[in-house]
Formats: sequence, C-alpha cells, structure tokens
Amino acid sequence: MRIKKRSRKWDLVVPVPALFQDCKAEVRIPHTSSVKGCHSCLRLGRSVCVECMASGRRQCGLCSGSGWYFNNQCLACGGTGIAVCISCGGMGSTVCSTCYGKGKLLWFLKLKIKWKNNIHKTVLYKHSELPIDQLEKVIGENLFTEMNQLVYPVVSFPDNAVNAASREAVRAHQAQFSTTCRILQQRQTIELIPVTRVHYSWKEKTHIYFVYGAEHKVYTKDYPVKCCCCSIL
Repeated sequence: MRIKKRSRKWDLVVPVPALFQDCKAEVRIPHTSSVKGCHSCLRLGRSVCVECMASGRRQCGLCSGSGWYFNNQCLACGGTGIAVCISCGGMGSTVCSTCYGKGKLLWFLKLKIKWKNNIHKTVLYKHSELPIDQLEKVIGENLFTEMNQLVYPVVSFPDNAVNAASREAVRAHQAQFSTTCRILQQRQTIELIPVTRVHYSWKEKTHIYFVYGAEHKVYTKDYPVKCCCCSIL
C-alpha cells in the first residue's frame, strides 16, 4: 500500500503570472482534505428558525396579532392573531446556511499567494522650480535597462550620482524583500526626462514655465492669467 505524504506549501508548483504585475491566487494543498460534521447544525442539515424560535408560528403581520383587520376578522390568520412562519414554512427549522443541508463540510488547507510589483524610484534633478513629483508622472528616453533575477548596481554611468542612486536602490530592495519574500525578477531602468525651461513676458513682467517628459507636459507655478488657458504650439 502506497501512502501519500502531505504536501508542504513551498513544494507546490504554482504558475507564475506575467512579470511586474500585481496578482493573487489561491491553491488547495493536495492530501489535506477531510470531511467533518457541520458544526453549525450538529450534522442535522437544518438549524433552528430564528424568526419563530422553532415554534413554526409568528404573530400575524397583517393584523399585528389582534385578529382583526379594519373591523373584520383577519383572513390571514383566521382571527387567531397567529400565522405560519414564512421563513421556515411552519417547520420550525431552516436549511443550514453553513453546509446547505448536507450536514457535512469539506475541510482542507489552502495556500494564498500574492505577487507584488515593488517599485523604487529615484529622480535626480537639480532645479527646485519644477517639483520632483511632476517628473515621476511622465516617461523619458530609455538609456539603460537590465532584467535578471537579481540585478547589479550600475557602476559605469557617466554621472556618478546615477551610479550612487542605483547602488542604493539595489541595496534597499535586497534589504527589504530578500528575507521576507521570494524575488522572482528585478528590472532596473535609467531614463532621461527632457526638461525645457521657458522664459516669457506678459504685461512687461517675466514669467517661467517648464515643458517636460515625452508627453510634453507643461508646468508653471504662477500662471499670470487665472481666468483662461493658453496653448503651447
């Protein structure tokens, strides 16, 4: 006779979804199933009706228990003021909502898996007039992309600030996730976001606006005309 061993949760083979996307899945662990009696109804398949407290009768809803309806004997309860419980049909019990009348439940262990795309962004920008959060909303020209199970810090980029930012990002990601999660894949990209600073005059006063990103977004802190908008051609 061959005895099947209970599977360990980390031994289960679960298809990996598309990379760099959040996803959730639930998998039943093999050889952990067992049938047990329902704890809610004590294996009876039916539960006490809470509307009539197992009596099968309730106060008549039409005459409110008086037996009379507009000075006439209530036809719904025959003048008794008591009617059959609608919830249980007079049986005093209802089908168990836990086991749906079966009296038994299937128990098993279930593995819940969550794939999380953790993003670390660093924006290197030296001008304070354009807020950094604006640059995080646009895309730029891709200068470098590396994808592997574990990526290495960039060391040969002409700007040492980029090398330092890459080194810190890789270190922070490893420190935060290597001991608590399984890292499936890492991707490191460097983008150059074009930023154009424009000086213009309006009513003999000089103002500034910025055009940035591949989408040519426009930002200005103090737009001189509040009541209308303009278009940049």
